Amino acid sequence: MKIISAIIGVALFLADCSPEQRKEMRISALKSDDNTNPKKCQNCDLTNADLTGVDLEDADLSGANLSGAILSKASLSEVNLSGANLSGATLIETLLTNSNLTGANFTGANLTTAVLIELDTTNGNFSNANLNNASLEESKLLNTNFTGADLTEANLNSSDITNGNFTNANLTKTVLAEANLTGAIFDGANMAETDFCLAIMPDGVKKEC
Repeated sequence: MKIISAIIGVALFLADCSPEQRKEMRISALKSDDNTNPKKCQNCDLTNADLTGVDLEDADLSGANLSGAILSKASLSEVNLSGANLSGATLIETLLTNSNLTGANFTGANLTTAVLIELDTTNGNFSNANLNNASLEESKLLNTNFTGADLTEANLNSSDITNGNFTNANLTKTVLAEANLTGAIFDGANMAETDFCLAIMPDGVKKEC
């Protein structure tokens, strides 16, 4: 009976909170050092939240709105960000290994020197994003949109980028060695010194070194 009363009390408290207050409570919970259970915030409103350096490993943020959020140097390893909105977010030096980013929106986001190794961004959108010096090795980037993105000196070695879109992207000194680029689009892309060594090119032919 006490448990039921406590649950009702929490529900009434949250009902009295403004949307902004509920948002601040969610942010505080994500910043908590209590790692007893994975953090969850599906479909949450976290717009412009400052989560700099926060440990969000194993968190479920699927469908969350993180547009304009600051996640620089945060740990997002094995995080579920499927369908999340991170447009305009700042993720400088953020760790995003083995994470689910399927269908996530990173339009205009700043991912300079971010580490995005062994993740899945199938149907993701990185259009006009800054991925300068970012690491995206051995990742599943099928149907991912990199239109207008800055991938200068980024490393996409051994990634599957089948049907990826690099229209007008900056691929200066980008490493695409051993990547699968079958069906990928490079219209208007800057490919100065791009490394295609042993990559499977859009026509299905492997590039010689």
